[in-house]
Amino acid sequence: MKKQDSAHAYLNLSYPLTGRFVGQTVLGFLLIHMAIWGFFAYVHPMEWKILLNHWDSRWYSKIIEGGYTIKSVAFYPLYPMLIKGLYWMTSGVVPLSILGTLVSTLLFLVFCYSMIASPAAVPLRPETRLGWLFFLCWPGSMIFHSHHTESLFLCLAFWTFLFVQRKRWVWASVLAGICALTRPHGVLVGIVVGCSVAMDIPAAYYGQRLRRLVISGCISGSLFALFPLYQYIQLGNPWLFLKAQSYWAHSQSWMEYVATFFFLSRRCFFTYMQVTHYLFFLGLWAWVVYFWRKYPFLALYVFLVLILIPAQCEVINTFRFGAVLFPILFVAGDWVARLPQRGIGFLLLGYFAVHNLIITINYAMGRWSY
Repeated sequence: MKKQDSAHAYLNLSYPLTGRFVGQTVLGFLLIHMAIWGFFAYVHPMEWKILLNHWDSRWYSKIIEGGYTIKSVAFYPLYPMLIKGLYWMTSGVVPLSILGTLVSTLLFLVFCYSMIASPAAVPLRPETRLGWLFFLCWPGSMIFHSHHTESLFLCLAFWTFLFVQRKRWVWASVLAGICALTRPHGVLVGIVVGCSVAMDIPAAYYGQRLRRLVISGCISGSLFALFPLYQYIQLGNPWLFLKAQSYWAHSQSWMEYVATFFFLSRRCFFTYMQVTHYLFFLGLWAWVVYFWRKYPFLALYVFLVLILIPAQCEVINTFRFGAVLFPILFVAGDWVARLPQRGIGFLLLGYFAVHNLIITINYAMGRWSY
């Protein structure tokens, strides 16, 4: 047996990441979460199709079953269209929430394989085991094997940024447009891709920079425009997806938005989980500062995602929104893995894992799990 594969070496989180380690940890990750959900389904008792249909999963099921309404149009169309197509192809044999869970799990495995098998470089691939485990054990990672859009977005975002990394800007722009049809953060991906591919051209050729930015934006924007077009044809208003945001809580003023950064808004309460979300929120901001010096365009993406979180007048979506910020979690884990005090890595990983299990249990119980 190789030294790297020995029991002692397995606990060395600073070792280089391998496909075997990814496979083993993902298998353990899925088995533990499924065991937790199976236990609660048995004890309470609860059908799996109900257990897997909590929170936004229920919204996606409603969209698939009955189409969009003035309120549900806030949820972007690519994921429900995908699940609806598969549901029709399988003649509705598998309940929607279970089908969505299976598809999301498969897409997550596709992401894992793509990360290992593709020529991705840092920060799209971690260098160490801890870099991978920071991402895998992030508190909100159960979202990747549930009836949600995150796994689809994760795959699309990874390949979008990989094409940017490989200077294939047309394909990056196409995928950015598809990202924008998946969830609101996909629009941010399109913005970052446009800026990144334009800046590849030397500063002296500002005209070519502008031309590429416009072309990239037109490619991404034309794909995203399919969503407003659908709303106009079916619901009579192309901007209903923006109007629908009023049905959810948002900051009432810029002062309340700023107050949320300091945990002082009207919806911030000093409960354990709210304070924990806030600590993770601050932690992501701290890493943005480090990230910016080395990977400015990916840092821009993370920055844009983070500044949207307080717009909801609270930060209790940090676990869910942070789950797809894989580049910064990879880099943060790699940095901690190289510290001489190895205990810090295990301590932080344990902190992540405990809250990961809490959120997984919460989802089974129908409690807040984002």
